[in-house]
Amino acid sequence: WAYADALGELGRFDEYLHGMEEARRIAAKVSSLDASKVLIIDSSYAIALAMVGRYRESADMYDTVLARWRAAGLPRQRDYAISLANLGAIRYELGDLDAAEDLLREAVTLDHTMYGEAHPNTAVQMRMLGQVLSARGKTEEAESLLVAAQAVHGAMYNPAHPQSVSDASALGAL
Repeated sequence: WAYADALGELGRFDEYLHGMEEARRIAAKVSSLDASKVLIIDSSYAIALAMVGRYRESADMYDTVLARWRAAGLPRQRDYAISLANLGAIRYELGDLDAAEDLLREAVTLDHTMYGEAHPNTAVQMRMLGQVLSARGKTEEAESLLVAAQAVHGAMYNPAHPQSVSDASALGAL
């Protein structure tokens, strides 16, 4: 599973998807693996599907993962928030702006609770929510979130850092 994740980080998305498929097969055979680990593997598989352009399958997998997470009563922590945010971004790509907004609002709320507003994870989710709100014509709220995200990243990174560049691009698109 870690090897597959490394392939994804290297941009070798087809191999990443294959590795995550294998990790899911192995996890299904390991009875001692706790539910949260299986959900994290399935979440990684869902993002692998998105990385190869299989957005609808990815969205369906994330819907399943999040439903199983809720049904199991597992804590809503970092991996849950990441799954929410990833599904929100995928719903945005698919044009489902209502669902994207709801998912990203929940992700921002969780990240704010876990990390605070001045954390890079929270700032990334705020930027994604800002982009969705901009697409929905909610310009004032979008601008507020995008400016806040840019302030967090600006305090941590130089202007050429990918997060800073993404923030500036999102603000420029308003």
